[in-house]
Amino acid sequence: MMDAQVQKGRLKLMLGVDAVCALVAIGALYGALAQHHDWLLGVFFAAVAVGFGVQIWFIVGVSRAKKGV
Repeated sequence: MMDAQVQKGRLKLMLGVDAVCALVAIGALYGALAQHHDWLLGVFFAAVAVGFGVQIWFIVGVSRAKKGV
C-alpha cells in the first residue's frame, strides 16, 4: 500500500514540474522568436531538458518499484 502512495506522489511531482517546464518553455520560445531575445533559446532548451529528465526519473522509479528494488 505504501508503494502506491509513493508512486502517486512521484506522479504528482512529475506532472507539476512538467507543467512549469512547459510554461517556461512556451514563454521562452515566444520571447526568443517574437521578441528577438536570442538568449531565451537557452532557457527553452533547459526547460525541455528538465521536463524530459523528470519524466525519465518517474519512469525509472516505476520500473524499480515493479522489480522490488
